[in-house]
Amino acid sequence: MAIMICVACVPFIYLWFSRFELGRQAERALMATAANESVVQEASLPTVSRVELGEEGQRLTQYPSMASAGYLPSFWGHLASTADVTPLNQVQRFSDQGHEFYYLVAGPDEAARQQGYHPWLVFCVDEGPYLALIDQATSLLLVIALGVCLLVRRGSGWLLRLIEEDRRRAKTFCANASHELKTPLMAITGYVEALESGLLPAERARPIIHRNVGTMSRLVDQIILLSQLDELSYEAHIEEADLREIAFEALEDVAPLADARHVILQADLPCQLPLRTDGRLAASALTSLLSVVVRQAQGAVEVSSHACADWVEIVVSYDAVPGDATAVDSADSSPMPASFDLSLAQECTSQLGGELHWDAAAEKTTFHLRLPRK
Repeated sequence: MAIMICVACVPFIYLWFSRFELGRQAERALMATAANESVVQEASLPTVSRVELGEEGQRLTQYPSMASAGYLPSFWGHLASTADVTPLNQVQRFSDQGHEFYYLVAGPDEAARQQGYHPWLVFCVDEGPYLALIDQATSLLLVIALGVCLLVRRGSGWLLRLIEEDRRRAKTFCANASHELKTPLMAITGYVEALESGLLPAERARPIIHRNVGTMSRLVDQIILLSQLDELSYEAHIEEADLREIAFEALEDVAPLADARHVILQADLPCQLPLRTDGRLAASALTSLLSVVVRQAQGAVEVSSHACADWVEIVVSYDAVPGDATAVDSADSSPMPASFDLSLAQECTSQLGGELHWDAAAEKTTFHLRLPRK
């Protein structure tokens, strides 16, 4: 609101300052002319007219011509009625019918007096044309200010919605992260208590604890990576890579999770998929995506690839329909499963200039992760 008020005040401040500066320049021009008793014209000052006014108010001589003043009898009548009482060499102001004059009465011209004339010597500045330009500029500024105020109003609403969306995303992120960390932590705590009470032999508890510690370590690394991406502090390392090898490494990373959930991983990656990319981000995107899929899958997960001149694509399919869903950018604007891993996969793919979307047909769900070759 304060910004809108400040913007709206700009045209009026400009109008006041311009009129003030114009009056100051007129006074300077008049005083310089009076000091020389002849018209002194400078490029930076308004045009000064020299007028000899007779005893009855008639104009005897005029230089240069004042077209606007010539059609304003009230100005000359004002001079005729006040010249003999107006203080000499003091700038006066007269305004009428949209015209504004600054004038200075220099007194009778001595040379003319010796010839029998008794005119008053008047120097004046017609500011009408200048004021017209100022008024036009003020009107234009007013229109611009109103447009800016409208944009600020709409922009503030958009900014508030963006802030609210960021808060919602932060809240969702914290909830997902805490849930993901809580699961392995509770498992570790439970097996440690079972070991301490002697209910479970160490041979059975040790691999489970080790696996959950690895899960927590991976989650912490993911949280750090996601925070770096959000803060734009991550330094990408673009290099030659093979997306096929990265996909196989990601499959190895999620193999323990797949075994625990009795999910079969089937890979059909017959050829290399060369590209220039950040290997860490690409690996994080694929590993996170496969983690989501393995948790949702029922039976088997199929991983295949496609390639063209500009893109390489990893396709992940499984027999399941996501239960929990949230909206993300996708080709068909369909909802996508909400999870911490999926958030990281989406962010990593976006940072690499790629696309991550999904589609569902009957009971088959398919994810498409596309990355540019260069």
